[in-house]
This record gives sequence, C-alpha cells and structure tokens, in this order.
Amino acid sequence: MKQLSDFTIPKSSRLFSGISNEQAVEILSKIGAATFAYNKGETIIEQWTKATHHYLVVSGEVHSYYDHTNGRRSVNGVFKHGDSFGLVFAFSDLRDNPSKAVAVNDCVVIKIPLVDIINNDFLIETKARRKYIQNAVNIMSQSAFKSRLRSFVLEQPTIEGRVRTYLNEKSKHANSCDFEIPFDRQELADFLSCDRSALSATLGRMRDKRLIDFSKNHFWIRVPFE
Repeated sequence: MKQLSDFTIPKSSRLFSGISNEQAVEILSKIGAATFAYNKGETIIEQWTKATHHYLVVSGEVHSYYDHTNGRRSVNGVFKHGDSFGLVFAFSDLRDNPSKAVAVNDCVVIKIPLVDIINNDFLIETKARRKYIQNAVNIMSQSAFKSRLRSFVLEQPTIEGRVRTYLNEKSKHANSCDFEIPFDRQELADFLSCDRSALSATLGRMRDKRLIDFSKNHFWIRVPFE
C-alpha cells in the first residue's frame, strides 16, 4: 500500500454523480480522505476488523469475500472503476467489517473516513453535500438489491438451478444472451456456494445439452431459460 498525493475522481463514480470535480475534491479534503495504491493480492480490509472507512475505486478491481469457518469462501461483491463499497458503515451503527476486501489486480482507491456526513461541522450545507448523501443512499439501495439477488440464486435447490438463475439475471441486465460475468470459475463457485468441480461438471452438462456455451467468463445462453 502506498499513499498518493492527490484525488482523481472517476467520471463514472455514482457517489459523485452531479457534483463537480472541484466540489468532490473539497468534500474529500474536508473529511480527511486520502488516495492509496494497492498491489495485486494485497488486502484492503481484513475480515471482522473495525470499520474506519468506506472506499471509492479509482482504477483496478477489488473483490469482497466472506471466509466461512469451514474453509469455504463466498464472493460478496466485485468493484471496479468508479464503484464504491463500505458505504453502509457511514450511515449506520454497524462498525465491524464482516467481509475481506482484496485487490484483484494493481488498483487505486480513495479511502474516505466514516465521519458523520449529515452533521459534519467541516461541511457547510450545500447542494453538493445533499447530492453526495442522495447518491450514497442510492448506491446502498442498489447494493441491497444485489444481496437479495444472491439470496434468490441460493434458494435454488440444485447447482444447475443456481447457474440458470444467475445467468438469466446477468442476461437480463446485459439485455443480451451474449454477455460476460465478473467471476472466474472459483469465484463463481464461491458465489453459488458449491464446489468448483461440481460447477464445472454442471456447466459441461448444460453445454452438452446446448443450453449454454462459454469461454472463460464469456457466456452465451442458447436456449432461453424459463
């Protein structure tokens, strides 16, 4: 981890959508945010540690994991350029990180302290601050929806049912039967809460039945799922 000297606000950032770069830098500066570079494989957040920041990804990719006591790992989130994570801690009384965040490749993130953005004395009441709070709440709402999607996927009793449900939702989101998923095979197995070997066998059977085709993380649904 290496601290960098300035802020680069991703244009795709939903957290600062509708806020000028100058206003974003002012908000970040006044609440004590800082930019850090992480190497591939480096841990950004340790699981079950005290939450002190939320994060904005400037470049690279960060994955959030939950490591179970039985050795199984679940993928909780995939965060890329412009994505935010850990926002729930800024607007709640929760203070322990249940998940571990790791740099999947070399990445740069802005670490934003968990200050009371609503009542912070350093920030005067402005449209920019109100927009920042509105954006944060919208991001948290969408995150809650994604968590519900995973719960829906895991409700399916078979691995094929989980695969079908997950791929169907990704296809709807992409508005196409030809799309990419953000996971490699092990990460997809973790997300679907199954063994990698069982997942590979299931994908192979589905391809043999010409339901799907795939190459690495690129998938094609050949027969629309009901």
